[in-house]
Amino acid sequence: RMVRLTRAQAMRLGGLVLVLAAFAPAVEWFGLWIACGLFLLAAQVVEGQRRLVPLLGLSLGCPALLWLLVEKVLEQQTAAGTLF
Repeated sequence: RMVRLTRAQAMRLGGLVLVLAAFAPAVEWFGLWIACGLFLLAAQVVEGQRRLVPLLGLSLGCPALLWLLVEKVLEQQTAAGTLF
């Protein structure tokens, strides 16, 4: 049995697909860590989050922790974006 999406669910799903499709070019332009932060920020906005503290906390905190883990602890370098 197929479940039908409501219009609001379809709009959110479409928004998330667009955000995900924009992530790959953003990684090339901005680099992995900035693109990751922008992706998390945009995905939260599409999902309906409007409070500033959770938006900035996740979109800045998660890439910062991943950067510390990957580049400082594991000593693996990631390529910078073409704009930077």
